[in-house]
Amino acid sequence: MSRIIIQKDIEIPMRDGCVLKGDLYRPEGPARLPVLLNRTPYDKSFPPITLNTLDVVRAARAGYNVGGAGLPRIVCLAGYFSLFRR
Repeated sequence: MSRIIIQKDIEIPMRDGCVLKGDLYRPEGPARLPVLLNRTPYDKSFPPITLNTLDVVRAARAGYNVGGAGLPRIVCLAGYFSLFRR
């Protein structure tokens, strides 16, 4: 089983100037890996929501970088999020 590195509250700058705080779960090592991003309208660390949407440790052990972040409207008044809009 590979070791998982957890980085908390990484700053993620948005185009509108808002800065989100996200968590990153990743396998140990320098390899460039695909990313799975889990966005939630709740706190990024709220366990019942996170566990129902994506098992971040399992995904990281499978070779993915896994990021989690709350929605901009929760963190920053300047931004908003629409799930089904590009």
